[in-house]
Amino acid sequence: MRKEISDWMFRLVMGVIPVTGAILLTGFAIPPSTLEQIVRSGELRVATTVGPTTYYQDGQSATGFEYDLARMFADHLGVKLVVVTPDNPDDMLALVAHREVHFAAAGIS
Repeated sequence: MRKEISDWMFRLVMGVIPVTGAILLTGFAIPPSTLEQIVRSGELRVATTVGPTTYYQDGQSATGFEYDLARMFADHLGVKLVVVTPDNPDDMLALVAHREVHFAAAGIS
């Protein structure tokens, strides 16, 4: 009887340990940082407004202080810069909150 109980306990413990370990490992997995997500996706998504100090087309190329900063950051990371210009500037922070862009750069505080 004692051997049967110890065999039963051994099987229970050996079945519970892997399941518990799997739960703990998946429950405590650290999600990738925003920077890791940017590098993995290969693009930096930035929301901004069209204007002389933020982002505008100068002949054939884009320019503007906010654009230039974002471009240099994207170049430093080795990723493509994607500029999003919402119709309503008030939507920029919502784009960040919904993770449609990585950050907003439009002279806002």
